[in-house]
Amino acid sequence: MSEADAYYDSLIAQGYPPHEALPYTQQHYPHFAGPRLAAPTPPQQQVVYAPVLTGLPTGQAHALTPTAHEASKMGWVTLGLMVASLVLAIYAVNSAAWMSGEVEEGGEVVTIDMGLSKMRIGMEGFGIPIPYDSFFCQEDWCGDAKSAGTAGQAGLAIGILALGGASIMTFMKQQGKEVPPFAMMLGLVGSLAIIIGAMTWYTMFPTPDDMVLEFIGLDLSLGIAFYAAIIAGVLGIAGSVTSLMD
Repeated sequence: MSEADAYYDSLIAQGYPPHEALPYTQQHYPHFAGPRLAAPTPPQQQVVYAPVLTGLPTGQAHALTPTAHEASKMGWVTLGLMVASLVLAIYAVNSAAWMSGEVEEGGEVVTIDMGLSKMRIGMEGFGIPIPYDSFFCQEDWCGDAKSAGTAGQAGLAIGILALGGASIMTFMKQQGKEVPPFAMMLGLVGSLAIIIGAMTWYTMFPTPDDMVLEFIGLDLSLGIAFYAAIIAGVLGIAGSVTSLMD
C-alpha cells in the first residue's frame, strides 16, 4: 500500500466521506487518483468428478452397465415353440379324444371317444357327450375314469398356466424388457407338468376290459388328444432348451 493510500484510508477512518477525503489527499499527493479497487474474484466453477472403476480389465466396466436385451432369432424360435405347446395343451384338455374306438352296430358305425371329464358317443357325425359323473354313467369304471381325468386336468392346468407365463415373458424379453431370472424355467416346469398329467391319466384310466359297454367288439386305443398333450410337453421342453441358448 502506498503513502497516498494510507493517508486516504486514515481520513476515511476519521469519518471523512470519500468525496471529501479524495481532494484532501490530492492536496498532499497530487498524483493520487483514488483508492485502488481489489480485483474481482472469479466465480468458482463446480467440478463434477465421474466415478472411475479401477482394477477392472478393459471393457469390463462397460459390462456392469445394464443393457436391454435385443431381439434374436433364437428368441423368436423359443416363443414359437412355447405358443405351439400352449395351443396343443389347450386343445388336449378340452378334447374328448383321449381314447377312441369304434364298433359296427346294426350296420351303423358307432364311435366312442373318452376324454378327461366325459365320453362322447357318435354316429354318422352326430355325437352325444356323457359326463362321467352324470346319471347315464353309473358304472364303477365311470368313477375311475373321472378320477383319472381329474389328475390329468390338474397336470395340464398347471402346464397351461406355466407355459402362458413363459410365452409372455419370452415376448417381453424380445421387446427388450427385463424379466426375472426364473422366467425361462416356467416353460420347463409347465412342459413336465403336462407330460406327468398325461401319463398319470394313462396309468389311472380303466382298461377297456374293465368297462361294461353294450357294444361288442369295441377296441379302444389312445386318441389324438393324448398324443397332442405329449407333443405339447416335448415342444415346451424344446422351447426351454432354446431359451437357454439365447
